[in-house]
Amino acid sequence: MIIINDKKYDNVLKKVSFGEYSVMQDGKKRNGMAPFISFNCDNILLGIETNYDKKWLEELKINDKQDISKYVTDIPYEDEKGWVSLILGKDKCFITKVKNNVFTIELKCEADECSEHYSIIINEDVEISF
Repeated sequence: MIIINDKKYDNVLKKVSFGEYSVMQDGKKRNGMAPFISFNCDNILLGIETNYDKKWLEELKINDKQDISKYVTDIPYEDEKGWVSLILGKDKCFITKVKNNVFTIELKCEADECSEHYSIIINEDVEISF
């Protein structure tokens, strides 16, 4: 389920792709592959770009819930009005491994961009193939 500004979307197309990253975080340089999770619902594209490493996802145990908020690098949002980045808002993001290659993504985001308010809740199971 995805809720955007109090409108609920149930029929969501989900896609996960991986991209390379290189980051200095907590005083350490890290490189690797990280997921970009996209959600398409009724002509709205919503994404979660991270630098949460692919190997960390692979190592998660069933029912292991991780707060990945500090690894979210962007929350792109696109609708008929155009594209905006919501990364400057307040967000909390968790990932839980529910079974082999299936993860629950939970995101709560409140952001004000381009004179508009965005309130987004995501609670979706996503298949991630390694």
